[in-house]
Amino acid sequence: MMRIAYILSAYTDAPHLRRLVDALDDGWADFYVHIDRKVDDTPFRKQLAGRATFVPRHWISWGGWEQVEYQRELLKAVMQSGVEYGRVVCLSGQDYPLWSRQAIRSYFEAHADKEFIMGMNLTRSGEARFLRRVTHYHPFRDLPWRNSWLKNKLVVAGRWLMRLLPWRKPVCVMLQGGREVDVYFGGVCPLRLRRTMSGEGGGTLFSPQLRAQRDVHTDSRLQFSLCRQGHPL
Repeated sequence: MMRIAYILSAYTDAPHLRRLVDALDDGWADFYVHIDRKVDDTPFRKQLAGRATFVPRHWISWGGWEQVEYQRELLKAVMQSGVEYGRVVCLSGQDYPLWSRQAIRSYFEAHADKEFIMGMNLTRSGEARFLRRVTHYHPFRDLPWRNSWLKNKLVVAGRWLMRLLPWRKPVCVMLQGGREVDVYFGGVCPLRLRRTMSGEGGGTLFSPQLRAQRDVHTDSRLQFSLCRQGHPL
C-alpha cells in the first residue's frame, strides 16, 4: 500500500494537532512536524510521543524567509528518511480533514499519476502588485521580536520605503550558461526537489534573494519554469 508523508507546521493547540494526526493515521502514514521556536514544544511532543518526527525548529514570522527554511527542514526529513512515499502532503497544525482517511487514500491511489501542485508565474504577470513580490526587497520580516505589533509597523514601513528606493531585483533568474527562467510561487518541481534534498546537482531551489510573496505569501517557495517544462537544471 502507498505510504503518505504528512508534513505539519504548528505553533498552538497541541491537542488539536493530535486530533489531526488521529484523523489521518491509517497505519500507512508518517508525520513530520515543525513547531515554531517562539513557543514551548513540550506539549506537542507529549501529545505525539512516538508518533511523529520533529525537525529542527525555526523562529517563524508571517511572510518571512524562515517559513521557507522550516518547510525545507520538513521536506529534507522526508527525503532522508529512506522511506519511499507515494505522496507528501503539506498541512497546517490547525487544519482538519473533511474527508475520512480512507477517502483521502482512495483518491490519491486513484490518481497516482497526478501531481497536485499550484504554481503562479510572477515573472510574466502584468500586474505591478505581483511583480513587486519578485523585484522588491522585503526587510525586517525575520527579526526574532516577540512584540508583533511593533514588528508589524516596522515591516510595513520597510515595504513602503523599498517602493521609494531604486534598488530592484530582476524579474527572472539567470542560470549558468545564460539560461533565463521564470519565478513562480506555489508548488515545486518534484524531481528538482528530490535532487536538491539528496544533495545531488548544483545550485539550490530555495533562495532568500529570490523570495516571492503573496503580500505576503505564507509558502514562499520558488519553482522554475524549466522544471515545469521537464528540463534539467
